[in-house]
Amino acid sequence: HDPATMFGDHPPEMTPQSISAHKRWIQLAPNLRLMGFGGSVPAFQNGKQIWEGFPFQTEEAFAGEFKPLVEQCNDFTGSVISMTHVGPASSDTSIDRSDIPNPIEAGSTTIKEAMDSTALQKCVFLHLHGHIHAARGSVEVGRTTVVNPGPLKDGFFALYTVTQLPSDKSWKLREMTLSQLG
Repeated sequence: HDPATMFGDHPPEMTPQSISAHKRWIQLAPNLRLMGFGGSVPAFQNGKQIWEGFPFQTEEAFAGEFKPLVEQCNDFTGSVISMTHVGPASSDTSIDRSDIPNPIEAGSTTIKEAMDSTALQKCVFLHLHGHIHAARGSVEVGRTTVVNPGPLKDGFFALYTVTQLPSDKSWKLREMTLSQLG
């Protein structure tokens, strides 16, 4: 979601091996797909907007592009890892509590509503997101593990292992570790 102007004279380049996951479903293994979506929504502190979303200036604009992607989950009988830039609203992984009496809510209500839905709860077992550097961690939303690994620029990352169950060929999170380089 970062504007090209943020990178000065050295914007990142896609390599021949790079795949943009934005608004895409990517087959990772038999019966396992990645659903990707980039961008963020405005953030609020004490009910006032404190920064704009990019490229989505409103939650409604975000929903208009995100919901059609999520609807494809209704037709998929396998397991899904979802990956978005912004996380779900009200999740501890989407709230910046560095100003303790006045937290910043920077999550998407559209993602929260989708994650609470029956369709996503039946297929999404792991949701990865970033956006809020100070909200590193993981939480459970129904049967879905939500992970914000923290900013890679500061050496933070998450390692996770998924495994396919022999009984029904669905995939589950077996192990997840939040780590830091160095």
